[in-house]
Amino acid sequence: MGHDAHRVPRPAGAAGAAGSRDDALDHDVEEVIAAVLAASRMLLGVSARALGRTAPSLTLPQLRALVVLDGRGPVKLAALADALGVNPSTALRMADRLEAAGSVTRQARPGNRREVLLSLTVRVARPPEPSAP
Repeated sequence: MGHDAHRVPRPAGAAGAAGSRDDALDHDVEEVIAAVLAASRMLLGVSARALGRTAPSLTLPQLRALVVLDGRGPVKLAALADALGVNPSTALRMADRLEAAGSVTRQARPGNRREVLLSLTVRVARPPEPSAP
């Protein structure tokens, strides 16, 4: 369904300067929609390429969690859940899987051992494998 379905009908006889302003606004809206769609496709492509460079078992939500941890540094589970827009129980299961895969570590927060911080596992980057000819 295109965005034309959401247009408000113009009153009869609405022409002239008001009509040209509406046409200019419609054109601006169409340009913004096209730009947002192009940006969405680009971000989807970036995500797909990033996911393609990771372990085959890594899911897109897990990749999002790793990106959050990379950008924010060590965080509490509740902060990770909030950043991902998921329940803490969902974030906990995701952290369990990422820890089992060796991607995330848990450590007691200095000064408050009851709080646990999640962080990316430090790994030595390996060079990309050569592509097949």
